[in-house]
Amino acid sequence: WRPVRSALSACLSGLEDEDATTATATHPLVAAAEPGVPGALRFCLSVALQRSQKSRGKRRPYKRQRKKNAALSANDAPTSLTPAQLEAAVKFRDVVDEYCGRVSALLRAVDPETPRATIFNTDVRDVRLDKKVDAVLTSPPYPGVYDYLSFARKVRAGSGNATTISRPSVGTPPTEPLIVEASDSTANAEVLDGSSIVPGSEGYFRVAVPEDRAWPKAWTTGEIGARKTLRGDPHAFKAVWQAEQQAWLAVVAASLKPGGRAAVMVGDGANIDTRASVLAAGEACGLVGVATVTMALTHEMEDGRVWNAARKEHLVLLTKPE
Repeated sequence: WRPVRSALSACLSGLEDEDATTATATHPLVAAAEPGVPGALRFCLSVALQRSQKSRGKRRPYKRQRKKNAALSANDAPTSLTPAQLEAAVKFRDVVDEYCGRVSALLRAVDPETPRATIFNTDVRDVRLDKKVDAVLTSPPYPGVYDYLSFARKVRAGSGNATTISRPSVGTPPTEPLIVEASDSTANAEVLDGSSIVPGSEGYFRVAVPEDRAWPKAWTTGEIGARKTLRGDPHAFKAVWQAEQQAWLAVVAASLKPGGRAAVMVGDGANIDTRASVLAAGEACGLVGVATVTMALTHEMEDGRVWNAARKEHLVLLTKPE
């Protein structure tokens, strides 16, 4: 995947690279540089990497062979790619095509008169809307099931160099490139707290990967329902979880118009009944439960027996009294 990452990084940083060739500087990706394009391409690379890792077998080359392969890859000229490297490039291309196809399908399905969406890449607990909304549709993390921040760091580390192209809005000229030092946690934090406006996932991919694992604070703390929190103190986890639910539901309640509704999709975890949890947290925030439905996956085995998933999922409908 090294040649793919390097080629993508070279194309996306062509505008800021004084040593960039004319071909790179005038590459369509650099010339167009529409809002969200660099981040979308980085996202596609992450998906392609993840899919390739899932398809690999558990057996891996010995350490000496891995070093040899890495040395060969580093010394290979662009015209002497291995079959595996060419296959990686094809997988990346296929993911980009799939992404573009899905975006096109969405655009065809949406009325052209639909107002442009506004995306806030931030912790929902920090969101303060200027105008109240009619409805909220959301699915928060399940309690003690995943470590999303850990996975985000892993994906970012495998996605190549930081993207330095920024387009705050449509029709706005390029901003000065943000140079992020790998060891400068403060600079990284400024990208994430919104002081540098970037569309889509640009902020995520503009953060440099620290060599010493000293990730910015926003990449290591504040996660709701993290599995590592459960492992750290299993006995206190339920109370921590409930406080987290009240924190984000308080923002939902403050953002809704009177009579507005919120639909919450959440699954059980850590022996917590999240249906009861959401209803209790909503009530504490001034929201009233309207209806709930509970689902559990089942699978019929070859011998006729039915396998029931251990985790139940709930859809909870809340309303803000008028």
